[in-house]
Amino acid sequence: MKSFERYMDGPTLAAEVRMERQKHKGSFLLVEGASDIKRFERLVDEAACSFVNCFGKDNVVEAIEQLYEDGFPGALGMVDADFDRLLQNHNEHEGIVASGHHDFDLDTVSSTCFERYIREVGDDAKIAEIGGVRALFAEIISAIRPLGALKYANVKHELGYCLKRVDMSKFFDGKKIDVESMISEVSQGRFNNNKSKSSLADYVVRYAESGLDPLQLTSGHDFCEALGLALRNIAGKRLAPQTWRSEIEMHFRLAFDAEHFAETAPAGNVKKWERDNSPYQILRKAA
Repeated sequence: MKSFERYMDGPTLAAEVRMERQKHKGSFLLVEGASDIKRFERLVDEAACSFVNCFGKDNVVEAIEQLYEDGFPGALGMVDADFDRLLQNHNEHEGIVASGHHDFDLDTVSSTCFERYIREVGDDAKIAEIGGVRALFAEIISAIRPLGALKYANVKHELGYCLKRVDMSKFFDGKKIDVESMISEVSQGRFNNNKSKSSLADYVVRYAESGLDPLQLTSGHDFCEALGLALRNIAGKRLAPQTWRSEIEMHFRLAFDAEHFAETAPAGNVKKWERDNSPYQILRKAA
């Protein structure tokens, strides 16, 4: 699959969509990856709309821009905002709907889907002691702010840290991040020196204590990993294999339905696109 993905780009995907129009006369929904298809497939009218896995955000944007330049009707792209709003790089395009928060994972868990999930896996007494389900959500968002600050600094200042596989269990106990341990964990190779660590610590403090919107700063992946660690002790009694990030994300996707999606900003934007691009349809119609 990886070797195939290397050859995918925006123009190639746009050409694929144009060819597919010969068989499919409805709309096309271009998404970043397979997990997005799994998240939205129960919400999308499969008879009216065909998914296109673009293998990355840049490919979605490039393909949509080309299709719209060519006057191709009925194509919509959905992408994670990532840090774009904080960096003021947000791409406003009539054919692209971005996540309301940092990414669609965070949109999912910030809906009332969170209550549904915690009722199943949390410890009632521990949740009550925290102050309730929403208090748990707020505590986790606040607790992992330093990690979001670190990742934001890495992108904003083009620092070059490899942060795709950060093991949060090495510096997050379910309640608080040990910033020094976090910096040591990510400071590998050429960054493993006091000067680099001190500079990174300054960035973390600066952005963690700034007024940046935590829902734009925090990725859904990091939130789910942190939630898993919290559910082992602070908020529940779950076993480690039950709290792996992949497990939690899978269960949120399973719990996420049209009612939860309707609570998110992207839902309104998709419906607006449908009104502006009639008769093309994306979402299932309510029964």
